[in-house]
Amino acid sequence: MTLYEFLDNISWADLKQNGSDHYKGEGVEQVDLYRSIGQRTLATWALTGAQRRASRNLKALENGDNVSLVDVRKVIHELMFLYVELRDGRDRA
Repeated sequence: MTLYEFLDNISWADLKQNGSDHYKGEGVEQVDLYRSIGQRTLATWALTGAQRRASRNLKALENGDNVSLVDVRKVIHELMFLYVELRDGRDRA
């Protein structure tokens, strides 16, 4: 399976299985709230989260430190939520 095939087949529910445990519990997760408010809110959350983590790691590189693998995974995860929302939103339109 290619990366593009994977992205085209992953679901919102699949993405929610990953992520920090402190978001797992009873009730609605924050990402669901962002999604329910609208695509723009979800996009803002995903892009600013990715930007914040990327900026932090650019500073680490400038200081001679390593890039955080945990941060890279979180950036990918946040952006995958955005991808699925855009993909599914386009399908709903």
